Amino acid sequence: SYAAYARPGEDDGAGGVEAPQVRLLVDLGGGLLKAHRPGAGAADYGGEEVRALVVKLEMPRMAAASEADVDVSGDLLSVEVEGKYEVEVPLPYEVDDGAADAAFDRRRGVLTLTLPLRAWTKKAYDRALAQREREGE
Repeated sequence: SYAAYARPGEDDGAGGVEAPQVRLLVDLGGGLLKAHRPGAGAADYGGEEVRALVVKLEMPRMAAASEADVDVSGDLLSVEVEGKYEVEVPLPYEVDDGAADAAFDRRRGVLTLTLPLRAWTKKAYDRALAQREREGE
């Protein structure tokens, strides 16, 4: 089920613009996704470290991913599909917007955004750098 950050289907008076239904998940690695719980820490996710946020937006009136204007600014995700959808989603963790990925399931009308946590991408980068240094010795 989708937890909406604004009422799904609510018309804000701007020509039929709706707030899509939004589902916020955490990626614990190995394909394991769990629903985000506000204030949850690693212990709440079975001791697993959160690697990324996965945001699923239900937007059946969108025809292609290229229609979506996605912006991550600090702790806020903004998504707009001109004339159709608009939503802002508060992000519970700092993400690395340079490593973000998007996929659109046209059949279901769901845009999925994967936003790696900045702390996770820094750890991965540091591990890769250390590995290269070891191999270069």
